[in-house]
Amino acid sequence: MPRGRERSSLLFPVNLKRLTVILMLASVAGIACFVAGESFAQAGTARENVVLPEVARSFGVATSWMPADRKLSLAYGDHDVEIVIGTDYLMFDGKPLELLAPVVVLDGAVSMSLPDATTLFSRLLGRDINPAEILSASSASRQHSDIVGHDLIKSIRYISYPDLTRLIINIAAIRGSDAIEVNCVRSGGTLRVTFPGFRMLQSVAPFDIGDAIVRSVEPVQDGTDATLVIRTVAEGGECEVQKHDDPLRVVLDIRPTDSLAKRTPLTRSVSTSRSSEWTEPVPILPDQRISFTTVVIDAGHGGKDVGARGRDGLLEKDVTLDIALKLKELLERGTNVKVVLTRTDDQFVSLKERTAIANRAKNGSPADLFISIHTNSHASTAVTGFEAYYISDAVDPSAEATAAMENAVIAFENEGNEAVEARLTPILWDLQFTEFISESSEMAFMVQREMAERLSTQDRGVRQAQFIVLAGVAMPSVLVEVGFISNRIEETRLKTDDFRGRAAEALAAAVTDYKNRFESRLGFSNGTSNP
Repeated sequence: MPRGRERSSLLFPVNLKRLTVILMLASVAGIACFVAGESFAQAGTARENVVLPEVARSFGVATSWMPADRKLSLAYGDHDVEIVIGTDYLMFDGKPLELLAPVVVLDGAVSMSLPDATTLFSRLLGRDINPAEILSASSASRQHSDIVGHDLIKSIRYISYPDLTRLIINIAAIRGSDAIEVNCVRSGGTLRVTFPGFRMLQSVAPFDIGDAIVRSVEPVQDGTDATLVIRTVAEGGECEVQKHDDPLRVVLDIRPTDSLAKRTPLTRSVSTSRSSEWTEPVPILPDQRISFTTVVIDAGHGGKDVGARGRDGLLEKDVTLDIALKLKELLERGTNVKVVLTRTDDQFVSLKERTAIANRAKNGSPADLFISIHTNSHASTAVTGFEAYYISDAVDPSAEATAAMENAVIAFENEGNEAVEARLTPILWDLQFTEFISESSEMAFMVQREMAERLSTQDRGVRQAQFIVLAGVAMPSVLVEVGFISNRIEETRLKTDDFRGRAAEALAAAVTDYKNRFESRLGFSNGTSNP
């Protein structure tokens, strides 16, 4: 499109010649947008921007964030929208539509220009939306207008491990984690952790921890800097800083002195927002994740919990166990990883037991990867295909229905006690979101790719939903629906040794690829770890 012409509005299709170039560069742009996010942001500041997910939720539009692809998806009624961060077009019901300005990340939030948002939601909702409605819907994201435009500390969570207290600080900034400065200074029993140039949201309040290492944390605004005043149980100790992207966060590991470490360790795992009555102790230490050695394979259902049932009588619990056993054999034969099964026969294993197995599989610590295998079911017998999930808020009716079906095992654990269900509400979702969402997403896309190559069934893509079995594990995790047992043709396939074998091969290939990437990032030569 010539530069001198006015760019077309969202209502008109993209020029096809230009689209060819855009599609060729889409994957690069999706990654580069976070590296060069500032330049994208500057391009968009000429027009007023609104926080896209907040506007969507205000209008009842479902949102789905896929960090591996830097893609935000919207769903409303029969309409689907896919937006890659940094590009100046979007896909509306599979058709490319041009934007006036690229969708960017501003103050840690996905943002769209006001004119584009007005046109998009008018089209999506099927009625005329005026800019005032968009601004009103976006106001929820601007509770503190005095700090908009600053790097922000949004929230703080903590987890008590036997040998350290971990603080997870969620932040909002356009720059990457490597550019964020963190200073730690200890004075007696107080540790001051300063974030130069950051502002503290008013919602970040002081809180007590009261474990064997940290007494309390007080967030304060110290001029132009945000500071955490951490009061420890004893003087001395260490503060280790880790910085991560996807989502952007800083992790502080506070370790005690040698004398303090000899005390009886805590046996609980907690967060500032949820109790942990159900959670097993998770004694993970950062230096224990130095190589990829252990995979936990979870054969869904079992025993009195038969799972979904096919129209010709095939049971989900039988299919998942067979695939899990085949996958174990393939991994042990083709890699040097240790494989742990949550069940090896037709027995009932509670969700609590499954997560406890995973969280202690690596010499008493969490495994490196968790895979839960299932078959799907649908009210319509015409629905077929495979899906890969990682944990998130349910984003569409079908994902929510699948999660509800797989979480129904709670009924077998209830034993008539109404309190059990409330206690089994997913309580480690915050940990999953902050620690493992990027790796889980990466693994889910690897599973999707490998299954698409080996299974002659419909590829239903990667999805996100609330799965309790994934919420309790302190490691990257995915849940795989290998097929719809409710479909007679697919049920027939699921009965065959050939189909189950190919499903196991796909999962084994995904695990191998994930393992190689994991160890390559750690600097092991040829993607292989040394003893």
